[in-house]
Amino acid sequence: MVESSMVGTRKVIPSLGLFHLKKGDRKKMIGQGNTAEIYPWGDHRVVKLFRGGNHFSSIQRELAVSREVEFLGLPVPKVYGRAQLRGRTGILYERITGPAMTLEMSRHPDQLDSFASTLAQLHHQIHQKEGSRLDSQKEDLKREIRKTDRLPVKTRDAVIRHLERLPEGDRLCHCDFHPDNILMSAEGPVVIDWMIGSRGAPAADIARTALILRDASLPPGMEFFQPLRTEFRREYLKAYFRLSPLSKEEIKAWEVPLAAARLNEKIPEDEKARLLSRVEREVETFR
Repeated sequence: MVESSMVGTRKVIPSLGLFHLKKGDRKKMIGQGNTAEIYPWGDHRVVKLFRGGNHFSSIQRELAVSREVEFLGLPVPKVYGRAQLRGRTGILYERITGPAMTLEMSRHPDQLDSFASTLAQLHHQIHQKEGSRLDSQKEDLKREIRKTDRLPVKTRDAVIRHLERLPEGDRLCHCDFHPDNILMSAEGPVVIDWMIGSRGAPAADIARTALILRDASLPPGMEFFQPLRTEFRREYLKAYFRLSPLSKEEIKAWEVPLAAARLNEKIPEDEKARLLSRVEREVETFR
């Protein structure tokens, strides 16, 4: 059993089991990303089955963060525990019925302002929660910046020095918050994919979302979004600023460290080239 201190009270998060799944239970894949494949398990659950190369510690981290955000009462899938299938590790989640926000946006491009407002409201709701039990956002960023081979040493060191001057923060942060990680269920939007959730500064979490909305390569089916992404990003930020006293300057301060850290991710080369150009241009203002 794991104890948690929330708003001055002591509560207990129940321990989760280990499920050994049979190959015959696995049905047709219903989704996939860079790190995992998603399969239905029965009528009400899915298993996120991780590909080889994912460190067990990363899977354990996602499991721990998923438990925490469920415990905090956020609109997230229930998590049932860790699963094993023929040497592969996965996590069993509640199955959420509904399309990703990106798909709904493609169906209703005339409602982008409404989707941007929903995205901002969800993000602000997350940031109202403490993330004291989670890993440090700044330490995560430092680690990723140090691991990338795209930055000259002087540039890397300048980015890290800048990062060290930024606030730690103690809020819950998703750290990969974008429309493709929001499922639009009949009960309301649900936030998924908490693999790198952390404790940190909301300004950094917002800056990461803004960076993705501006620079990320679009997935298949989202080509319609290219001429609209600048407006959507602007409406998302406007909606968030209506809910929070954060300033544009506070968010901008995080842009370069986030772009530098993203260079270590599995993203297309053209996106890395855009990020690298931005880092090299902006880092000159640090000196």
